[in-house]
Parts: sequence; C-alpha cells; structure tokens
Amino acid sequence: MPLPTDNRVWPHPHPAPALDAMSTWDTWWSGDPDRLEKLYGGGSGGPDPKRMQYAGGVVGRMARWWWGTPTAPGERRTKLHVPIAGDLCGGSANLLFSEGPNFTVADDATQKRLDELVDDGMLATLQSAAEVGAALGGVYLRPVYDLELADRPWLDAVHADRAVPEFRWGRLSAVTFWRTVHEADGQVWRQLEQHERGTIQHGLYQGTEQKLGHTVPLEDHPATAGFAEIVNEDGLLDTGYDGLDVSYIPNNMTRRWRCNVDLKDLGRSDLDGVEPLMDSLDEVYASWMRDIRLGKGRIVVPSAYLQSNGPGQGATWNPDQEVYSGINMLARSDGAQLTVAQFAIRVQEHATAPRTSSTRSSGPPDTAARLSGSAATSPSPRPSPTPRNGAR
Repeated sequence: MPLPTDNRVWPHPHPAPALDAMSTWDTWWSGDPDRLEKLYGGGSGGPDPKRMQYAGGVVGRMARWWWGTPTAPGERRTKLHVPIAGDLCGGSANLLFSEGPNFTVADDATQKRLDELVDDGMLATLQSAAEVGAALGGVYLRPVYDLELADRPWLDAVHADRAVPEFRWGRLSAVTFWRTVHEADGQVWRQLEQHERGTIQHGLYQGTEQKLGHTVPLEDHPATAGFAEIVNEDGLLDTGYDGLDVSYIPNNMTRRWRCNVDLKDLGRSDLDGVEPLMDSLDEVYASWMRDIRLGKGRIVVPSAYLQSNGPGQGATWNPDQEVYSGINMLARSDGAQLTVAQFAIRVQEHATAPRTSSTRSSGPPDTAARLSGSAATSPSPRPSPTPRNGAR
C-alpha cells in the first residue's frame, strides 16, 4: 500500500480511541502537574462550572476528577502529584530487563558480530523500550543505520502513539511511522515512513494541525534531506530482506478494545484502569500536605510590618508563616522584635483539689482573697424583707 496522496485527517482516524487513551497514559507517566491540569481542565480558572455540572461526555467526566477541580484565580496551587505511574512503568522495565539478553548462533563469525551489536547499547534500548511499552501498551523496534554516526546498525524504539499499524491474524503486516519535523505559521511538516515486506517508503507532507496536506520533495527540509540520497524516484528503499523489518511488542493482551478489529491487537498499558486510583492518591497526599502547612503557627502582626502586593492583592510578611491579614495597632516604641509565645494550658485547681467551704468568687485570686477576708471580719447584715400590704 503506497503512502497517502489525499489531504486526509491526520493522525489516521481508525486508531483514534487508542491514541486518546495513550495520551492520557502518557500524561500520567510524564508526571507533569501542568499537563494533568490541562488534561482534566483543572487549571487556573478551570472550565465553566455550569458546563461542568450539566454537560455530558468528556467535559462532564473530566470535572469529576480531582485534577479537574479548578484553581481559583490568584489562589496558590496546592495540588501535589505522586509519580507512581513512572515508578510502575520503570519497575516493570527493570524486572523485564534486569540483565542483558543472550543471543547464540552456530557460526563463530556471526556470533562475534552479534556480540558486538548487543554490546553497543542494546540493553539500554530494550530497557527504555520496555518502559515505553508499559506506559503506552506497546512499542516498535526497528533497525537503523547512519554511516556518519557508526559503522554498524543498531536498534531504535518507536513509541506506539507515533505509528499507524496494520495487523493480519494477530501479526504486524505493515506499519507507518510519522513525526512532526517543523511547525510554523499554522503549517505542520510531517515525515511518514511506511514499512512493508522488503521495502521502506519515505514521504514529506506539508499540511495543518488537523490535515496531512500534500507531498513535497524530501530535499525541502533538512530533517529529511538525507533520505533523498538513498531512496529511488518513488521514495522507496529496498531493505534486502523478504520479511518486515519492524517488530511490534505488545505489553499485554488488551481488554478495552478486544472486540475492535482495528485495535484488538494493540497491547494494554500498565496504567489502564488505575487512573482513578492515581487521581485519588494525589488528592490524599495533597490534602495531607495541606494539613501540615495549615498546622504551622499563625501570627498577627501590625499592618506596618506587612508588604503590600498591590491593590486587591493583599499583603504578606513571610510566605512561610502565611500571614493572612494585619490589624491596625501601633508597633512597640522600644523597637523590640516580635516573639512567639506558647501559652500553657492551665488546669483549674478546684478540679483536683478537695472542695472546701470557702466562698467562691469570679474575680482574680488576689481579689477573691480580699473579698473572703473582709467577709470574715465584718460581714454586712442582710436587710430585712419589707412586709407586704403595708405591714411593718
């Protein structure tokens, strides 16, 4: 099948559900809080609250995620991300390739050449490919060579979200890799690389963000000019191998698209189905850190000690102390600095001491003593009640 010649939508629409899922997994795997807020719409200001409440589809679902809760304008972002997704995928790769693979052939010369290729960074490539496959559900391996860089070929890993595969009976029969080589003034230049049995075809397209556009010569861009020297007039390169020179390694059998004929042969990500748990984990840790921050001491300082942040922006004294507002009071005339006082909790004496017949008083201790002493020496007589009906 030749490369497309029509101005079609790109990426190809048939793997669109898989590409959307891979975008979500890639965001969690990257561990970037800004990307998570952008994915779920929880950035500064956030989406329209009415739209979040009543809209269905993607917007309504995203609003129910903790990362989808918006941050009010001017409010400090307190969302904390725990990079558990990267640890899961990295741990999976380390378990799979904790040691380098051993390749054995009968011919001594071939064995020597194979050992040279394996020792030339193959283990690092396989470990990286395994982590990518664990995150996106699969990875492609292809042989590449560049005589200006090395005198031998090496393995290269292509991520699953940059490929349009074709499967036959569960096996990869052809694949088209693509990458963006240039973007400027609304124009997007893409390189397509189609692998079929025995051949590789290269093409350069000038289009837009949504459309593939039309083909242009490979020489028109420095990123593809080198391929123009090794392909024929049709952009084809003969590999010298009768089979397909690309291998696809699925991470595991997919569950989400098992009934989709176009996607059922793609692998399953280690993050598939655990996105809500990771979202809840971030919420718990962020809430925990917020409690720790709020548990720090708060003080009240004179307004003269605060530094204004501008009209309507409040004032601060020390960001670590998180002073919210000041009060209109005079600073100390002796120039003494502020001190932090810790007030001890008093235990009422009468709660533990035995009860006595002394008279209770609501005043301070010294006042109560004076009152009790005066009552003992010169008690004042109570006035006699006045009889009713004029009786005396």
